[in-house]
Amino acid sequence: MNRKSVHDPLYGFIDLDETELKIIDSAHFRRLHRLKQLGQAYVAYPSAHHVRFEHSLGVCHLAGRVAEALGLDGERRRVVRLAGLLHDIGHGPFSHLFEEVLAKANEGDGAKIDHEAVSRIIILRDPEITDILGGTAEEVACVLGHKPVPGWDSRDSLLAAGIISGPLDVDRMDYLRRDSYHLGVSYGRFDLDQLIHTMSETVDNAGNSMIAVGIKGWGVAVQYLLCRYLMHAQVYQHHTVAVANRMCQAAVEAAADTGAIGGLSVKSPRFLERYLGMDDQSITDAILGSDGPAKGIMERVRSRDLLKRCYEMYPDRDLESAQASLITGMSRTELERMSSEIAGSLGLEEHDVMAHASTIDHNQEQILVEWRNKPHKLREFFPIISDWSVNKFYVFGPDEHRESVRLAAIDYLRQNMGINVKS
Repeated sequence: MNRKSVHDPLYGFIDLDETELKIIDSAHFRRLHRLKQLGQAYVAYPSAHHVRFEHSLGVCHLAGRVAEALGLDGERRRVVRLAGLLHDIGHGPFSHLFEEVLAKANEGDGAKIDHEAVSRIIILRDPEITDILGGTAEEVACVLGHKPVPGWDSRDSLLAAGIISGPLDVDRMDYLRRDSYHLGVSYGRFDLDQLIHTMSETVDNAGNSMIAVGIKGWGVAVQYLLCRYLMHAQVYQHHTVAVANRMCQAAVEAAADTGAIGGLSVKSPRFLERYLGMDDQSITDAILGSDGPAKGIMERVRSRDLLKRCYEMYPDRDLESAQASLITGMSRTELERMSSEIAGSLGLEEHDVMAHASTIDHNQEQILVEWRNKPHKLREFFPIISDWSVNKFYVFGPDEHRESVRLAAIDYLRQNMGINVKS
């Protein structure tokens, strides 16, 4: 079988087999060259221009390493590598913000449509990809969908799915280190070799196989979790990144509402053809070539004429638990209602005020430690991680209206939500 190597700045040479080489030369995979990994993060970190193409190669490489460490045989390692390579092939433009537009376009179809679902659709329906994968296509789709793989035992199916998506998955392992590398920050650097070396299999009370670290790996697991925390706190939820992404999302949604962006129903026979042409630049061009509010918002993002931080709160720090939960539990609809009412009360345009809640709890997915032949939660060895969360709440508005937006936000929280915030 023909094999080649590509050089990666994180891992050195990555060996690729003939099937993997054909995949990376396919049209849908090469679209990943045109999707920035971090959306609008370059407004705060100028070097954040790396793309999902290179990330997918890294995930493929790490998937093979972890599969080998967990004892999966050669053929199943090959499937896991392909799942890692293809895990983002259905990703939309502008990082994750395109997913809400995609979901809205497919409302009422009874299935959740996100980039993972689109990835599986491409793997199973795109003629070029299915021709390359052959009978392996269903196996890869099952791994990505956390479903039993035909012909595999339960153990291998569960471990394969956990390698790609789970508390200790190779997707996060790669993007934490890759994002950190390209942004020139140290927050995402953890000891990858030690983490993989200490990874093992454990079994829950129902006999289901799960990925864990051995007792010698709990320290590096804490380091990995701390890196996730710091990257979210300092990069992914940076206030400038947050408002740029939020404005970009508003532009995309406004364009979809007016028909400037269309063809997003997955039931359409031309869906894959249309999706192939959707990337960061093509959607930007479509918006800038349209009429209505979407064009103005996108022009402001491109010129870095961003809304400013008028009000900021750390709910877990600034409020009692019950009131903090009211903030962190706000739905998208509730945030939009707050934004609209503040804008209306001040005579501003609808898109001039944006309330935004960033809520990431790193303890929802528990990392397990295998000790004395039983799985234990990592927090049993390092209790302080129970307090690690990144919850922020912002209200953004025009620079010239900062104080009035701030006061209106405080008034809204007090009068409409009964939250006792300081002035």
